[in-house]
Amino acid sequence: MISKILKAVTVATSVSETLIRSACRTSEVVEARGIFFHVCDILEIKPKYSAVFLGKDRGTAVYFIDKHRFAYLNNIELRDKTNKVLNSLFYKKEEPKESEVTFKPIFNEEFKIINASSRYFGKCFVGMVGKEIVTYGSRVKVINAMLDYNTNRNGKIII
Repeated sequence: MISKILKAVTVATSVSETLIRSACRTSEVVEARGIFFHVCDILEIKPKYSAVFLGKDRGTAVYFIDKHRFAYLNNIELRDKTNKVLNSLFYKKEEPKESEVTFKPIFNEEFKIINASSRYFGKCFVGMVGKEIVTYGSRVKVINAMLDYNTNRNGKIII
């Protein structure tokens, strides 16, 4: 896959593979290197692998990724070249999904464990009976509290 990315970059930028791998610091070569490392990052190839492929070190790859991300947002020509490379690789950007609250009934439709986790606040679950919140916290804590609640409800075991 990395070799396909490099070939797509050479086509989009008209800079040869030899120059991209070299120590040359002309603006065209630096731009091509930045596009290469940024596209590898978009396609979730770790910087250490893309750097080794070009004969560079990981720090160089990380530097180019950060620099190119900023330039990508502000430079239309650079964005067009990068998108041309991504399109030639048939890359389709996935739209971010809205955070969805999921729930699973445990005993019946009245007892629910709701997954209220988010990437910002971490994992969190909420145990509900009907519209009443019984407990919240980690998954194990919520499941145990829901089991205890079900066992102790009205002094008899309900299943």
